[in-house]
Amino acid sequence: MIVGRYRKQPSEEFPVSITFAAELTGAETVASCVVTVRNANTGADTSAAILDGAHAVVSPLVTQAIKGGVHEELHILTMLATTSLGHMWEGEIEITVRED
Repeated sequence: MIVGRYRKQPSEEFPVSITFAAELTGAETVASCVVTVRNANTGADTSAAILDGAHAVVSPLVTQAIKGGVHEELHILTMLATTSLGHMWEGEIEITVRED
């Protein structure tokens, strides 16, 4: 499910985050996360071009810096979080690259 939308220029680098607070119960925390990016039009994995370094988990928040991209590309960043109870939750961010 798309939980956020960002518009960026190819030269911009900044962090994006997803909170999984609504999915957690009691003392449950986000234990780990896998972050990937794909081109929304072609389905190609664009993680190497868009992800800038490692993500950070500070439960319930997962943060990932993004970079690059080419004018008029649309990417979907997916965060697949695993909780301390073994539950898995997915959130997605739509990233539109546009040179203004």
